[in-house]
Amino acid sequence: FVPFIVFVSIATLLVWIVIGFLNFEIVETYFPGYNRSISRTETIIRFAFQASITVLCIACPCSLGLATPTAVMVGTGVGAQNGILIKGGEPLEMAHKVKVVVFDKTGTITHGTPVVNQVKLLMESNRISHHKILAIVG
Repeated sequence: FVPFIVFVSIATLLVWIVIGFLNFEIVETYFPGYNRSISRTETIIRFAFQASITVLCIACPCSLGLATPTAVMVGTGVGAQNGILIKGGEPLEMAHKVKVVVFDKTGTITHGTPVVNQVKLLMESNRISHHKILAIVG
């Protein structure tokens, strides 16, 4: 399939070059980037290459099969450089369904290091002092 598409793309290039030299008005009509300051030959070659590349891009959707995983890889890499770790492509693709995000109160998200903001004791403070509990936990 791929060699056939490359052949059709090259054939498109050659046909438009021939058409351009035989009837320049067609190229002038259909080439939106036509600029009178460049030569006719260059205009014909530019238009022919544009048509050839268009055929190649439209006829080879397999490029999407390569572009999508590459984009996911690049996205997870950039996220990792910024401190966001993503386990793979599937969680990244499912992220659009996220409605609510819940964070703990350690400060890891905001400061980059864990920080204790508040301590609540669930026992009587006369058994052991507040400072001693923090020393044991620390």
